[in-house]
Amino acid sequence: MHPYTAPLADIRFVLHEVLDVPALYARLPGSDAATRELIDAVHSRGGSLFMDLPANHTGWAATLHTHHPDWYRRRPDGEFVSPGAWGVIWADLVELDYRDPRLRAYMAKVFLFWCSQGVDGFRCDAGYMIPAETWTYIVARVREEFPDTVFLLEGLGGKVEVTEALLTEANLDWAYSELFQTEDRGALEWYLPRAIPLAERCGPLIHFAETHDNNRLAARGECYARMRVALSEMVVDGIKTNIPLQQRIMTDRGFKDGGQNIHYLEKRLAERRETSIGLA
Repeated sequence: MHPYTAPLADIRFVLHEVLDVPALYARLPGSDAATRELIDAVHSRGGSLFMDLPANHTGWAATLHTHHPDWYRRRPDGEFVSPGAWGVIWADLVELDYRDPRLRAYMAKVFLFWCSQGVDGFRCDAGYMIPAETWTYIVARVREEFPDTVFLLEGLGGKVEVTEALLTEANLDWAYSELFQTEDRGALEWYLPRAIPLAERCGPLIHFAETHDNNRLAARGECYARMRVALSEMVVDGIKTNIPLQQRIMTDRGFKDGGQNIHYLEKRLAERRETSIGLA
């Protein structure tokens, strides 16, 4: 469940009023009843409902930004800081500053409220940007009253070491990344040797083949999209498989551009051997 209150044309995690529930319901008359109806319907079918809650930032128009500007990060010149990743600044957002303990307590109450409404867990958008001690506090406060609450840590853009610390020390449940959407084979080959041991230590990570930040995989064709999704979803415990190899193939530029034949794999393996022994 996405707590959007902006027009659908602005489909970013603006987080206008999800942290100020009276303001949220005031903006959307009847939304409180509709929310409860949705949650009840999901539970009646044996499902669980997760809220996509970005606790790292808000939109510029948020009530929190208006009434508590001191809870936001600022530059030395007093300008507010917008978050970002991969060299891109999300200029429509403003980053929260958890050095103020009042913000940490306030955010815990936000999570507790949505749990009291029947939400079963949260997708913690940009969770790796929030200090581990803040998550430790929030998770402990929530689980005192709702012990089965699940916190899914978004690891996209974060360091593997940070992900491990948040899973093992801050007690978040699972981490996930959309890294398998990458078009860069080198990035995937860098990531997998780190992600696989992490999954062995902390439990299977959740990987998505695409995200709202990029073009849909289906734009490349149905078969390509279905293969990328299947490889992202597959988990095999106890034995080694060639899934990482298949994932590398799917990010190979020559493979994606087409024109390959049944000798593609043996050709690539031969090139790799030649490179490793200095023949290429």
